[in-house]
Amino acid sequence: MSLYLLPLELWGTRLWFLGSHQGVQRVEFTQPEASLAFSEKKPPWGDEGQRQVEDFQSGKRQEIVVPLDWSPKAVFAEKVLAEVRAIPPGDRRTYGEIAARCGSPGAARAVGRLMARNPLPILIPCHRVIGANGKLTGYSGPGGITFKKWLLEKEKSVFNKT
Repeated sequence: MSLYLLPLELWGTRLWFLGSHQGVQRVEFTQPEASLAFSEKKPPWGDEGQRQVEDFQSGKRQEIVVPLDWSPKAVFAEKVLAEVRAIPPGDRRTYGEIAARCGSPGAARAVGRLMARNPLPILIPCHRVIGANGKLTGYSGPGGITFKKWLLEKEKSVFNKT
């Protein structure tokens, strides 16, 4: 099976979409190891992925919905990731709100652990999930909370033009 690498840019930040023929498996903020053998060809979802990232960046679309080749095993994880993926740009939800919407009130920490291991940041927008007190909490992307805040502000400025 071929492994594909698609370098993209979102608001001046370099991202790498890694995946199979079926879809994106991971999003990386740092260039993947040179030891990994990637196909020289553009992935089947590459043109659409690039177009969607550009349209998201310009405000023409509110989400990036490229094919994913990743599926969590646990039902709770699937519910959480679907709920987080549905958060509109510029909006925020708390870890507790996500847990409650998934039928597990009191599982805010479990939601936090899932977000900390999110292999698809931006596609599963964990930066839109915040603490119960409204404060920004950890982010595994470059720059941590500073980058999380920047992403939220950028989305708000692009998508809430009222």
